[in-house]
Amino acid sequence: MVYKLIFTNVDYVIISIVTFSSILSVFRGFVKEALSLFLWLMAIALTASFNGVVSEYLADNIAIEPIRYAVATFGLFFAIMFIGSIINNMISKLVQSIGLGFFDRLIGFIFGIARGALIVVALVITAPYLIDVENEQWWLTSSLIPYFEQFKIVGADVLTWMAALLMSWII
Repeated sequence: MVYKLIFTNVDYVIISIVTFSSILSVFRGFVKEALSLFLWLMAIALTASFNGVVSEYLADNIAIEPIRYAVATFGLFFAIMFIGSIINNMISKLVQSIGLGFFDRLIGFIFGIARGALIVVALVITAPYLIDVENEQWWLTSSLIPYFEQFKIVGADVLTWMAALLMSWII
């Protein structure tokens, strides 16, 4: 018996997300992708940890506290991202120069597929909370959404854990 998948428009969107993510990762390579992800996490964590300290340094220049706090937060985040992206580019060029470009891109492709799938899992988990999609025809007739819904319980637990971890850094 041959099982035939009939794709709906939402299935094509899912395929596009995973495909775009994997193609982007092939061009950037695994090292650059992994370092970028690490950089984002570090920038968020460091900004959440030290924006109050930076805000105090700006007290003489910016009198209004919410504005001072916002300037400190955004300034610190963008400074970390800028410095981190310079380091990321240097390490990526080093990987290319020692001849690991093909393997870097191959592993990047696999990383891109995984990242695209995780993006879709996150969308499938959060969409029912934002809009009433579970009764929509396109949601019910999708061939791919049921595969991603299998990760709903684990994904929800992971998202809850990550939110708690992030809040512990902020508070």
